[in-house]
Amino acid sequence: KIIKFQWKIGLKVNLSLKEIAKEVNPIILGWINYYGAFYRSRLKSLGFYIDRQIMKWFRNKYKGLKWNIGASSDWLRSVYTMCPKLFAHWSFFPVY
Repeated sequence: KIIKFQWKIGLKVNLSLKEIAKEVNPIILGWINYYGAFYRSRLKSLGFYIDRQIMKWFRNKYKGLKWNIGASSDWLRSVYTMCPKLFAHWSFFPVY
């Protein structure tokens, strides 16, 4: 694996989604610029990893949905539809 980095985004429930995006976007762009030159095929797994962390944040923030992965996936798609440029990796790997 390329990434051995733990973000713990899921635990930052006191932050809004925009604040999280502002915090992680420079890191994501750096990874895309670096690994895109050498390991382009691995970038897709990076996008999936970040999306999973965002869904985990959503489930931790709204405790009633803690075990509902389908609801967090639907929520992520709706956020992507409303703000497709919120997270840097969404420009390269859209949410499906």
